[in-house]
Amino acid sequence: MEEELRALKNASARFRRGAEEGGVVLLVWELTPESTAGVEKALSPSAERYIEESLRAMGRLEADVLLQVGTGPNGWNSCDPERYVQAFRKVALAAQDYDNIQMVFPASDVGSRGATFEDYYPGDVYVDWIGVSVSRQGGTEGYSFSDPDWQEDAYRGEGVYAADPLVRMTSCLSFAREHGKPAAVTFRVGPPSEEDRDGQRTAADQISRFYACLTMRWPQVKAVLFDDSPTPESGTRPLSDVSALSQAYRAAVAANGTYLDQGERGTASWVPLEELGEAHN
Repeated sequence: MEEELRALKNASARFRRGAEEGGVVLLVWELTPESTAGVEKALSPSAERYIEESLRAMGRLEADVLLQVGTGPNGWNSCDPERYVQAFRKVALAAQDYDNIQMVFPASDVGSRGATFEDYYPGDVYVDWIGVSVSRQGGTEGYSFSDPDWQEDAYRGEGVYAADPLVRMTSCLSFAREHGKPAAVTFRVGPPSEEDRDGQRTAADQISRFYACLTMRWPQVKAVLFDDSPTPESGTRPLSDVSALSQAYRAAVAANGTYLDQGERGTASWVPLEELGEAHN
């Protein structure tokens, strides 16, 4: 982990500033393979030294580290909930020795074989944040299912899920609110080509509504991360490659008023109407 963090610092100026100047860093600790077998590796005695040394390296960072264990285990082909909970708790208990490490549970509305993210929840004592990832990969579909098997729409971000990415997060963010946990949301867009004007307009509209409404509807969202990395295997490119979408993103973030800019310590926030009392009704 020391070498991995050093490589990240050297590769990314933003990571270097965040890690060395007291920012916030989200690290996803992937379990491979994404199955019970991967969880068993984390639970094995042979992993204890790696976990210990890795947490020590994170603990030496000036940054607050949001440490996420796995990526949506309820969506894996096969993962025993009880064993995942044990693995998460193992890491969480070891991380208690470091004041700057907070544990993130990855909630995903897309499950397999009827599994839900609630089945994998380690418990409020072990979880500091709820992590939610949502992607927009669809084209210009409206509010309808593009596939009779609607689970495929959810998984691929198509159909109704392409029309409004906020739909996918409702159950996860409701869960975060009910358990009194802040939420960290990662948003990804598979941008259309420069020639696909209709696709660009749809994607720009989704980006605008996402950033305009996210913190208004869900004030417990305290971190929003935009995944702009390319995925060659699926043919998607960074958002920054499409000028219209880059402009929509910058305008939406600036217009919301609740997002912190680099170096800012405080900003405005939304409050649910029901919390204001009768005097404001």
